[in-house]
Amino acid sequence: MGSRLRLRRTLLGLSQTELGRRVGLTFQQIQKYEKGGNGIAASRLWPLADVPDVPVSFFFDDMPAAVPGAPESFDPEALMPPLGRRETLELVKCYSLFRNSK
Repeated sequence: MGSRLRLRRTLLGLSQTELGRRVGLTFQQIQKYEKGGNGIAASRLWPLADVPDVPVSFFFDDMPAAVPGAPESFDPEALMPPLGRRETLELVKCYSLFRNSK
């Protein structure tokens, strides 16, 4: 869920600080959610979905039901498709800015 939160926040151009301010959290808490250090409680999903204007189900899209043989802690980035990675998002944003500047 945290990686989906980061994906949407980055696409909207929001900083962790700005998202945190809008939902009443610190940027550190947003950072922990995005990195998977803290799980996102159900009560937090609604405001976190409301700010970037996505349905709550957005956080569960493309989530595997289970990862066979995965250790207790794993890197969620490894499961993310290339289009959801930060580097790809930054490249798309730069391309869009370049293309729109002509």
